[in-house]
Amino acid sequence: MKLKRKILVVMLACMSLVWCGVRWGNARSVPSSLRSSPNDELADCPNSPNCVSTSSSQLESKIEPMALRESVKDAKYKLEDIIRHMSGSRIILSQDGYLHAEFRSRIFGFVDDLEIFIDNEQQLILMRSASRVGYSDLGVNRNRCEEIRRRYASF
Repeated sequence: MKLKRKILVVMLACMSLVWCGVRWGNARSVPSSLRSSPNDELADCPNSPNCVSTSSSQLESKIEPMALRESVKDAKYKLEDIIRHMSGSRIILSQDGYLHAEFRSRIFGFVDDLEIFIDNEQQLILMRSASRVGYSDLGVNRNRCEEIRRRYASF
């Protein structure tokens, strides 16, 4: 009985350390795939099912851009408002027609990066949402972008 209890305590301690490590590692690792200047395009998605993008070269991770129905300034204001009201969100950068937001999952603290570029020339809103770690996101990034699309359309 004592041995089982010790094993349980050790397992719980190990799980706690792993959980803390994941949360700490996610918060500190900013991906290099983010745009580095306003003239950069959104990065393509990697060969893993944890990313979606309007600029993806892969059919599985491709999403459609949204039509820009107003000025860049008004669209950005609406998109910021939508993102602020989504669970686990935090806007990191908002400049000109570009937004970068982080979304943190409740339990494990996994961080996803959302980038939105409002292209005034093409009259399109481009998006990219990707997990920082792991292989699969169970559709979370696609669902997030579709939720933003739905909310923007009804704004």
